[in-house]
Amino acid sequence: MTATAQFGLELVSEPPVTFRARKGGLGAGIQRALHKLLRVLRNRPKQSRTNDDVAREERPISLDYLPRELLDHILRYMHVNPPRSSDNWEIPDDLLLQMRRLERAYWHGSLEQAQLSHLRLLLVSPTLHTLSMNNVWLQADTPDFAVTSSGLRALRIDFSRQVQSRKPAYPDFVAAHLDCLDTILNALRPRLESLTLSGYSVRLSSLAVAPWPSLRAFSVTRGDVVAGAPWSTVLSQMPVLSSFTVALDRGETPTLIFPDIDSADVAPLANLRHFTISFPHPDDQVFYHLPSQLLELSLRDTPRYYSARSGWLNRSDTEPILTCHDVCRIFTVLSATNLGALELVYLEDQEEFRMLALLSQSCPNLTLLELHRYPAQPSLQDAWYHGTLSIPVDAIAESLAEFRSLRVLKLNLRFTDYEVTRWIGTIPLDYWERLAEFLEAHAQAIVRRVSQIQMLSFLTWSMCGMHWDTWSAFPGDPAKGPRLLHEDIYHESFEGW
Repeated sequence: MTATAQFGLELVSEPPVTFRARKGGLGAGIQRALHKLLRVLRNRPKQSRTNDDVAREERPISLDYLPRELLDHILRYMHVNPPRSSDNWEIPDDLLLQMRRLERAYWHGSLEQAQLSHLRLLLVSPTLHTLSMNNVWLQADTPDFAVTSSGLRALRIDFSRQVQSRKPAYPDFVAAHLDCLDTILNALRPRLESLTLSGYSVRLSSLAVAPWPSLRAFSVTRGDVVAGAPWSTVLSQMPVLSSFTVALDRGETPTLIFPDIDSADVAPLANLRHFTISFPHPDDQVFYHLPSQLLELSLRDTPRYYSARSGWLNRSDTEPILTCHDVCRIFTVLSATNLGALELVYLEDQEEFRMLALLSQSCPNLTLLELHRYPAQPSLQDAWYHGTLSIPVDAIAESLAEFRSLRVLKLNLRFTDYEVTRWIGTIPLDYWERLAEFLEAHAQAIVRRVSQIQMLSFLTWSMCGMHWDTWSAFPGDPAKGPRLLHEDIYHESFEGW
């Protein structure tokens, strides 16, 4: 008897709707079958449903009719949607085995709990190497979760802040999910090469119970972790780790990877090439032990401080981001000779230019620099428009000119107010035109002084929201300076982790 699971399934190809076929393409009949399947799975009534409509929706939809030729070409990407009370989809447990090109699966959930056995149907695919689960709360419905044929190498389990804000109301969901997560990680531990977890759903003690012999990239983002073991113990179980990200929300106390010299174990960091930490603290002993071969470093914030600063200042007398003095302390002990990319979030103070000078000396091979600079005193809303903005752009540019290897420069100098779009009905008619002129003028001024860069970006607001305004720089007339070409290439999610 065919085992089935009750959950929605959407098959997606690359590119969407159509699909990349083998040499020679697919016949018209196969193409029609795929498009018919996509229509069946996507076009479901949402409003004004009659009883007959509901009854039709609740009938099991078997996918056994799919032709073998279609499954041979299906699908580079697969979406698995959350279970709902009106859903009754039957998915044969061998369907994914027949998708011999399937590489990635995405499971999007909700506040409803999902069965652990559903996950087994995804992991049975021998070609699946990446699984992303978003807002999926798992509950155990099987005593045995043995995974024998899984070729999975990358796992991402994420929860949005909106879902997590409701977490206190669902303590049973959290406990059941953490137990299921322990089971999953134990099953995948020997082969997993990349693991990304939401901090809301992480027990450090579970990560530390056994080695991760193949894990090269490990990330924890959003929220805060459930402790139970020190970070040093977790890292000691990851001998080949090359990328390590701890981008957690700032709590009452900062996250310290190595709180004291005795907790630092140099061996787990020997292969590290990429390191990201949010709200770092200069007393963290991790900076003493980062290897000289480190290539990328991010000392950042999460959530982004431009969206969280006002709320933080309302409840605290101090700010959680690094001061320039703090940055100097870190780079005095950090070996950054081979660093090629640096992201730095800092609060300006009287040591700002000493800090920039130290960075230029400590990072001679830096090719990409991303600075998020926050003034000690928040400026008035859109001070640039009223001519009262006091940011030493020219002096900052002069300091940045000392980064001789720099090619890409990204600057968040707080030109525009974070919430400017809230006032979109009251801002002057010439606001956006003048803003474009203002940014262009400052881009020209910076590129004249930092002539070695090939690309410059300003983080700013537009009518569409926060984005990077970006220019490519080319050699120009010596009398006029470099030539700038405005680009439209950066589209980042600024409300993310």
